Order: sequence, then structure tokens, then C-alpha cells
Amino acid sequence: MKKRFLPYLSMWILAVMFVSFSATGNAQIKVTGTAIGTAGSYGDNPATTFTAALDGDITTYFDAKVSSSFVGYDLGEGKSVLLTSIRYVPRSTHPQRMVGGQIWGSNTSASFSNSNEYDVLYTITDQPAVGVYTEAVISATESYRYICYHDNSSCNVAEVEFYGSVSTAIGDIETSDVITTGGTGMVKVQNAEQGSTVIIYDLTGKIIAKNLVVSSTETFAVPSGLCIVKVVGSQMSTNKVLVK
Repeated sequence: MKKRFLPYLSMWILAVMFVSFSATGNAQIKVTGTAIGTAGSYGDNPATTFTAALDGDITTYFDAKVSSSFVGYDLGEGKSVLLTSIRYVPRSTHPQRMVGGQIWGSNTSASFSNSNEYDVLYTITDQPAVGVYTEAVISATESYRYICYHDNSSCNVAEVEFYGSVSTAIGDIETSDVITTGGTGMVKVQNAEQGSTVIIYDLTGKIIAKNLVVSSTETFAVPSGLCIVKVVGSQMSTNKVLVK
């Protein structure tokens, strides 16, 4: 993920942090992006390419030309998802071929060509039912730009859906004095100028906490998940904060 620096006209901090993330309490968003997958299809049938597994129609399916194949999304530059669950439907005539299929995540390559370029997030161990969605929980601890379903049976998947918490990178933030840290259900702001204002947002832009700074250390109770902290005041300061 590329980093960048944001200029300051007044003292302000935006820091995206983990605050004891848990899947519960955070709305699951169906992930979309640029469709990616193994090119072609068995018999060069245009109706069974990888896009058929992402069209919302469980009667269509992806039947790849090669055994090792995948289908998924590229979320785009600066975006990533912390996966929390998936839903999938097998090709009606070949449900057994999804056994052993895996969910992969990568921040390196959309081709998933080398094993050191991706993480295995989930493996399907049971044959899924035909004609209905099967849902599985994903216990991911890292966010990824590229996500996919992969197997060694030419995919043969009718539909695959990804759900999770999508974030957009803000970049490295410059401030020297103010320290912003996350804990269990709380955010701590230290060394902010008295009289400045701390505003905390969730990833939808909703304000979840706001208050004036009256001491050198301020603590804010917030829901678990990713949040954005903004400190507004008159004093200029610089410090780099890594944003995931």
C-alpha cells in the first residue's frame, strides 16, 4: 500500500486505528470492486467465464479452462477489506468440486501466482448444498486489496460473495506532539493543545465521540472497530502515523 503525507493548514490529525476489532457490532458490507479471475473458460464458452460467479445469478457458473483457477475482486488503489464472511453456491452438477476450495487475500498481486503473495483465509471442507447459499465466517486479522476464491477443480462455482469492513487509506499523517492510541473500546489522545477539539468518526463518517481537550491525556469510549480521529486546534505539529 502506498503512503502519502497530508499537508496541514491548522493542527489536525486523522488516524485510522484498530480499536479491539470484532466482527460483531460492525455492519458487514458486501464487497465489490474490479472483477478479477483466471482468463478463459472450458471450451471457450463466453457464458462460463469468471464474471458468471459474480453476477448474482446462481444458475450461471464459472468453469475455468485450467484446473488451478480463481475469481474475486481488486478493491482498487488505497482500498482494502477485513473479511468477516463469505457466501457461495456451487455449480449445480459439480458441488463436490468446491471441497478444498480456498479464500485468499493479497496486497501484492492480483494474479495470485506465487504462494508468498497471498494468505489463505479459509478452506471449504464440506460439500455445499446445491441451489442455495452456504455462509462461512472468516477470521481474518489483516485487510487485503485483492481477494478471491481459488480451487484446483476449475472453480465450478455459481456464485461467491465477500463481506467485511472496507477501509480507504488516508496515508501517513504528520504531527509531532499529539499521540493517538487505540485500546479496548477506547481511544486515548495525549499532548493535544488544551482548548482544541477531538472528533472521532466511524468509517461511514458518523461522529461517535467529540469533546474539548482540557488535560494532557483524554480518553474517549468508542465502539470496537476502525475509527478516524481528528484533532482540531491552532498549534502546528508534526508526527507520522501509519494508517492501515
